[in-house]
Amino acid sequence: MTTKRADGEGSLYQLRDGRWVGSISLGFDPNGKRIRKTVTASKKAVAAKGLAQLKATYANTSIEARDYTVESWCNEWLHKLAPLTAAPHTVGGYRSNLQRHVYPRVGKIDLLRLSGRDVLDFQHQLLASKMKVASVKVARRPLNIALNAAIRLGLRDSNPLTAVPLPKETRSGPVGTRLTKQQVEELLLAARQSTPNVEL
Repeated sequence: MTTKRADGEGSLYQLRDGRWVGSISLGFDPNGKRIRKTVTASKKAVAAKGLAQLKATYANTSIEARDYTVESWCNEWLHKLAPLTAAPHTVGGYRSNLQRHVYPRVGKIDLLRLSGRDVLDFQHQLLASKMKVASVKVARRPLNIALNAAIRLGLRDSNPLTAVPLPKETRSGPVGTRLTKQQVEELLLAARQSTPNVEL
């Protein structure tokens, strides 16, 4: 049995099956339901470490920020902010890329917990699916803009996309080689012999 704790304090307890749970309370949502974030581990020390990470992540954030997942924030950004600076067809493209590529991979992650590692895995999955580099860059763009908007509104401190470089285009076509002096002379000689009236 656990005692009542203040929001953000957290608790650590053991389940009947032997697993340990670290839990932190983040107040109540608009419907009066308590907001909790938990971490579960087979060892107490691991659960305690996870609880400390939860505290560090959510300690000084607003209730609004705690409520968002990546998907719910991006949807709000699409509805309220993106149309203020982008044309309707651009917003439609943003929505399509988010729904096809971002939401299935990182959409359910809490907005506050989205990390550089999550972004790295997201980009790697796209590249591994044989998506063209240019398309991967397009898929990243709306997420990047939405996260920057979250920073300006105080919902996040940083944008994890900045930690993951954009993929580079693979070089297409033959790679040039440098000729030796002798090869240049032989090439010029062959050219003179084939076109004797042209001065090279």
